[in-house]
Amino acid sequence: MTFDEYQAAAMQTASPRVDLDYALGKCCAEAGEALQLRCKERCHGKPYEPAEMRSELGDLLWNLTLAARELGTTLDAIAEENIAKLRTRHGDTYNAAHYNPEAHGGHAL
Repeated sequence: MTFDEYQAAAMQTASPRVDLDYALGKCCAEAGEALQLRCKERCHGKPYEPAEMRSELGDLLWNLTLAARELGTTLDAIAEENIAKLRTRHGDTYNAAHYNPEAHGGHAL
């Protein structure tokens, strides 16, 4: 499934009353729910099933898809723009110097 296919299918389940504020707020909430699984595992010894994390990440993806729609763009376009940004920042592979302030006159890029 491509991002465009996912976006078309997922947005069939979106209420016409939701907006960008809703989508962004829910992105934060769903990311928090995913983080909560990790916190409970690391701090309280309560393991989670991978399916639980996939479910939370799926909810995050759905809300990210809604945000993209509200901005008049697609997940494919966002993914392409992000890869272009990462290649500018890192080249073809991870560039640790990008995050090293000493390598850039005391400022991380």
